[in-house]
Amino acid sequence: FAAGELFWADAGMDSIESVNTDGGDRRTVLENLQHPFALTVSQNRIFWTDWNTASIHSANKHTGSSSTVLLSRQHGIMDLKLVDRYRQQGTSPCAANNGGCSHFCLNTPSGHRCACPSNLQLEG
Repeated sequence: FAAGELFWADAGMDSIESVNTDGGDRRTVLENLQHPFALTVSQNRIFWTDWNTASIHSANKHTGSSSTVLLSRQHGIMDLKLVDRYRQQGTSPCAANNGGCSHFCLNTPSGHRCACPSNLQLEG
């Protein structure tokens, strides 16, 4: 809600709509989509999944223009999450030098811990 806008996908109407958080200025951003489902917004872009096309799309969140397919043949997508550096608040022990970890630095309530990809083993 940082920008005072709320976006949603309407799979029944095959559209993506938005409204101001005060309830005003409801508008259709994109229509005639196949079957939009999950969505997220970052800066001036909107990202959504489509169940019928098994794909992830992006477009301008205000005009619906510059629509593009980012990934296709992604069957079974149920949700979409965007980690955006502009949305992050606070600090993380993983921010500096990856927390001293060789691969993955995972934040925990008490600080952080290091982890490895499944084909490797953590030493020490």
